[in-house]
Amino acid sequence: TVDCQSKILGITFDKKTGYIPTDGLALNSVMLYDESSGEIDELLQKEVKVSGASVHTNAGIIGLRYDEEGKVIGVRAKKSNGDIIETTSKYVVLATGTAAGNLNMIPDRDHNSNYLGLTTNTGDALALAKDTEHPYQIEDGSVIYNYLGYSVRDITLDTYLATKSILSKGVALVNNMGERFIDETEPYNQISDAIHNQNNATSYLVMNEEVYQEWKKKLLSTATITKSEEKYLESMYGIVPFSGETLSEAAVSADLDTQKLLQTINYHNFEIDASSTNIMGKIDPEKPTCIIPLNKYRYETTGGLKVDNHLNLLDGNGLVKPNVFAVGSVAGNVFGEKMPGGAGLAWAFVSGKYVADEIVNALQE
Repeated sequence: TVDCQSKILGITFDKKTGYIPTDGLALNSVMLYDESSGEIDELLQKEVKVSGASVHTNAGIIGLRYDEEGKVIGVRAKKSNGDIIETTSKYVVLATGTAAGNLNMIPDRDHNSNYLGLTTNTGDALALAKDTEHPYQIEDGSVIYNYLGYSVRDITLDTYLATKSILSKGVALVNNMGERFIDETEPYNQISDAIHNQNNATSYLVMNEEVYQEWKKKLLSTATITKSEEKYLESMYGIVPFSGETLSEAAVSADLDTQKLLQTINYHNFEIDASSTNIMGKIDPEKPTCIIPLNKYRYETTGGLKVDNHLNLLDGNGLVKPNVFAVGSVAGNVFGEKMPGGAGLAWAFVSGKYVADEIVNALQE
């Protein structure tokens, strides 16, 4: 996707940050956009203008439009101001994304979980499929969680990249007993699973205060948040959840076993001294220390609208709707319930490109 966007679309990526470590995925495959100039917005607006398409923002799909023979001929949408939009087209592509942000589309037991993702991930097309007017088949799925979240009020941030960036400066991951339970250099999903296996109890990142200052800057720079949320978080970041002038004081603040945590960090430092690598840095128990609690958050749902091998939608009787397609997360994903965060982007690109080619070929015939 980086190659496609940079070479074909001309989008600029953040070369200063460079490629982001992806653990288990291909090297040199993930980069951040360079958002300093607003280039992405300009490019997208230019592409829309050249294509002749009409884009309606702040709108949600509320229905499909049918002709007298029951063929889908467009969609109905409702804007945030209440205006109704109706489109007419030969083909319809549903790309309404995951339903992880819609409490009505996830089990009741998951309603209290934090959500990290776009507010537009409300699964509009999935909600339609449950309506008697739109009897389409749904592949039941699950809510996917990650356990590397850090929540400030109602905003949740993923801590993985920020923590990776300060490993050599000194950080340790401990459970609520004050014990390390996994190597902090392990891949994303392995760390998340290890935290989950601590009986869902809170886990903590431990680091000296000067390391925390670097950590929080990286945390904000890699977060998927709005500018207003970033300003809010920057104003809140003078307050660390748990801290102290020493490791022992910070442990008391976090209600952790002081002696156990001190023993854990001292042994951790001993192991680093004995190691021949510089991957991990030590934590000074006598310096000001910060302790960050981690929590789980939901970021995706699996399953979706049932489609055939050409991504055509299937109706309630399992029959193909030849002019209606579903792409991206609304049509499930190739990873199932083991999908790593962000990997759905590849499926979105591939399925979208495939359907575009299918439509172009059909129109040429």
